[in-house]
Amino acid sequence: MINRARASALLAGGAAVGTLGLPAFAVPKPVRGLNKIDHIIVIYLENRSFDHLYGLFPGADGLAHAAGAAPQADASGTPYATLPPFKNRPLDAAQPSLELPPLPNKPFDLAQFVPLDRGLNASFEQANNYYQAQAAINGGKMDGYVAVSGSPVMGYYDGSSLPMWQYAKEFVLADRFFQAAFGGTGMNHAFLFSGGPARWPDAPAQLVAQVAADGKLIKDGLVTPDGFIINNLSAEQTAMAPPQTTPHIGNRLDGAGI
Repeated sequence: MINRARASALLAGGAAVGTLGLPAFAVPKPVRGLNKIDHIIVIYLENRSFDHLYGLFPGADGLAHAAGAAPQADASGTPYATLPPFKNRPLDAAQPSLELPPLPNKPFDLAQFVPLDRGLNASFEQANNYYQAQAAINGGKMDGYVAVSGSPVMGYYDGSSLPMWQYAKEFVLADRFFQAAFGGTGMNHAFLFSGGPARWPDAPAQLVAQVAADGKLIKDGLVTPDGFIINNLSAEQTAMAPPQTTPHIGNRLDGAGI
């Protein structure tokens, strides 16, 4: 069993950011019962929308509340008469391709085209980057997901057979959880442990996005023009990026003596 001190050390070391120049933290007053807590477990899911797996969960703010959502629209803003047909391979080329016919412009049961056990191992996402995620959200209209990623994003499963469905029934289900930042894994993990994105102010030009004055994307990149890391870096790129100095949750815990 990992004790509290060891877990704190692992958390502090795992973030791989600098600790120089951090402010001193006041030691908080003892909290009654805190000594009874051995572990805090954060289940951090990604690459699936809430409705994709839990939209049918009883009592949740899920698919039953989606009837009033705006229909998906094409790049010109015109609602699709039907969702466009789709045929493509998933991000993992070892998984089978998916082919969808034209479908009504609304959420649909994906199991009729690919079973749940196969669908969980295949991802066709294309809006998992910073600028593409904003295009899909489209200023809050939420109608650009199909235009950016294709019709599979409107598919859902009955997730009641999944083990985590049972955990949700026993504990809690965050049906109104929203990601911290536009896009994918790396930046959202940075927000999770430090409350902000990593910086790379002098990143190589080939990694930096180019954005027009009106905000339209000219060339995609991993780093914004003002030096924030927004998309996932490869191992080689991570080694090139500068050490980070933003205080993170491990620093805060260590500074508070927890």
